[in-house]
Amino acid sequence: MDFKKIVLSEIGDYLLEEPSQMKWTEKGLELRNPYVINEDGFAQQIKAEKLLITPHVVQGIQEGEFEEETV
Repeated sequence: MDFKKIVLSEIGDYLLEEPSQMKWTEKGLELRNPYVINEDGFAQQIKAEKLLITPHVVQGIQEGEFEEETV
């Protein structure tokens, strides 16, 4: 599956299919329908529609074309 953004954080690495799935709010970084890299190295969709990450755990955001195998 192709992804456009990867959000690196202390609590996990999150993949987004479209840049519009991410926005900053006053509470932190809101991700809609994200995937997470599981312990086996595969992208797995999170069941939550929205995920909020506080700013102090965000380590970086990468943009580009990323292809990851999903489960």
